[in-house]
Amino acid sequence: MKEQVIIHPDLCIGCGLCILDCPSKVIELKDNKAVVVSHECIKCGHCLAICPKEAVEITDLDKGEIKSYKDMSERITSEQLMDFYKSLRTVRKFTPVAVDDSLLEKIIDAGRYTSTATNRQEVRYIVVKNQIEELEDMVLPKLLNYQKLFNVIGKIIKLKYDLSRYTFVSGFLFKDAKALVLIVSKHDLDAGLATRSMELMSRTLGLSGLHVGIFTAIVNKSRALKAKLGLGKNEKVVACLALGYPDIKYQRSVPRRKANVEWR
Repeated sequence: MKEQVIIHPDLCIGCGLCILDCPSKVIELKDNKAVVVSHECIKCGHCLAICPKEAVEITDLDKGEIKSYKDMSERITSEQLMDFYKSLRTVRKFTPVAVDDSLLEKIIDAGRYTSTATNRQEVRYIVVKNQIEELEDMVLPKLLNYQKLFNVIGKIIKLKYDLSRYTFVSGFLFKDAKALVLIVSKHDLDAGLATRSMELMSRTLGLSGLHVGIFTAIVNKSRALKAKLGLGKNEKVVACLALGYPDIKYQRSVPRRKANVEWR
């Protein structure tokens, strides 16, 4: 098997930091040098990040993406971060300004760098810009059918949602957003974490994101939509992030219910 994580013996000083920090326990000290001894390495990169002598190399990944923590910008304070969280709002009104591909690439990078279980990185992204109306046209008839069904059932039992209040016309689903990023994975948590990172990155770029949950609910049950998007048999759209420049300005944050916390 071709090695993909290499610890260069000429640089290794045998400090053992990588051994202590390896989550898979696949590094051992031999002749006072660290050595990867198992193919069960998940290539999380902890050994590369912690090595004081830059002795570790992951051969099948881009070394140009590595940054020293000393070179990174000054950390934001906890108060700044909390204020940022409090400022987040779900936007349902976008300007007609197009979203540049370079910004979408930055947003996807935020998702790509988000942790995944056992570093499996089995999350992929579908960017939709030219087929937004086409996707919406495929979904709207289904929403209209649900609306008719709910109206009949609602006369018999009380439903959680009253779909009669909505007018399902063009622009309803994606609110005229200029780009969609569909987060696809077999693993909900991995995709969900990536989605949140992407949403936060979009805000730093002056964009706003809308989670279109009704689209994900429908697309994963529709063979036609899954085929249209080229989804694999075991794949599903975990989240749909509609992106655009907000055409609305909120003046303040809003309160939330107190956290339900149980201390033990």
